[in-house]
Amino acid sequence: MEGILAVLLVIVIYIALPALVGFAIAGFVLLQQHRIRVKLGNAELMCAIDADCPPDYVCVGGRCVPEFEAKHAVPATT
Repeated sequence: MEGILAVLLVIVIYIALPALVGFAIAGFVLLQQHRIRVKLGNAELMCAIDADCPPDYVCVGGRCVPEFEAKHAVPATT
């Protein structure tokens, strides 16, 4: 019986708690991104330099785009 309790305790301490902390961090990041998107609304922010954009956004072609999208965008070929 003590062995089963020890195994359950190990599962809770080393698996469940870190998972909960990770989910909390991921949720916080997603919430922040959502708040930025809501703040931007449908309007596109115009910019000249990256400092003109909100956090985690960069200036690309005169408008603010999420930094992730800018790094992973496929360049247009003409």
